[in-house]
Amino acid sequence: MGGGDSLYDKIDKGIRGCSVVVNCVTEKYSKSMNCRREVSLADALKKPMIPLMLESMAWPPAGPMSMPLSQLEYIDFTSSADLTTGKPFDTLISELVKLGIYESDGVLSEKPVKTAKPAQSAKPAKASQPQKPAQSEKTKSQSCGIL
Repeated sequence: MGGGDSLYDKIDKGIRGCSVVVNCVTEKYSKSMNCRREVSLADALKKPMIPLMLESMAWPPAGPMSMPLSQLEYIDFTSSADLTTGKPFDTLISELVKLGIYESDGVLSEKPVKTAKPAQSAKPAKASQPQKPAQSEKTKSQSCGIL
């Protein structure tokens, strides 16, 4: 985005043009009005969403995101020291392969996705015992991923 760009226009174009939405879920993310709008629009447009839980919290997050995210299983990145390696990352890649977004040889696919399909990878977190995130907030932001 550049200076003076309309945030809502960029969100709309990004969601409408994407093949999948990767939700990087934290407490800040679940409270962000713009991230709520992204989840709502992605759900309305039936875009596949893959939630990544980046810090321990109740699942689904309380508030407006609970309805669209409650049908999905998150991929647990809460104990990952590196977000680009390990079992959670492999699970994310596997989900992208299933959706036809990513090919098993590591190449992004140009084939569009036509139907929404929830991630099938992790059990919901226990709401009673939140833990501190494994990484700093600098690494785990409230930003949303759109592929």
